[in-house]
Amino acid sequence: MTDFIPELDDISLTSSDARHLKRVALMQALFAHTFEVSDDQLVMDPELLTEVQAILKALPEIDAQLVQYAAERPLSEVNSVDLAILRLIIYEAQTQTTPVKVLINEAVELAKEFGTESSPKFVNGVLGKFLVTEPAEPIADAASAIPVTPAIPVTPAIPVVSDQSEKLPV
Repeated sequence: MTDFIPELDDISLTSSDARHLKRVALMQALFAHTFEVSDDQLVMDPELLTEVQAILKALPEIDAQLVQYAAERPLSEVNSVDLAILRLIIYEAQTQTTPVKVLINEAVELAKEFGTESSPKFVNGVLGKFLVTEPAEPIADAASAIPVTPAIPVTPAIPVVSDQSEKLPV
């Protein structure tokens, strides 16, 4: 079997946002997992692989929640791309501080890019019910979640000189 390599450069994306690209890679890895692709076959950044493993560890909890909000379809009948998107966004909702509206919008964009014609509507409906009605309860292993790295580097604060004797002459 060949390695599953999420090549972001080869994908026509609507956004060049680093967070979007990270979600694309994570969604692709979750999609590959539905076909029993092992971690050894995932060729990706170690930080992303660690996050994929954390999501996979939380799948029983995530899927139990999804069953409640995708009641019109058993999870076994949900399109694999849609399922990967839903799992990713629910995990992020419970481990990150991204606003609900942003998560729903991002999920719909992923569904438009990678899903079927009906994917955006389905994903929007499930997440709309879930994210609006569920209190943000963290997943049990949220402490191991990897925060999204900001696209713009954060510069350290300039130290404040508290001693008047250290002032430079003007």
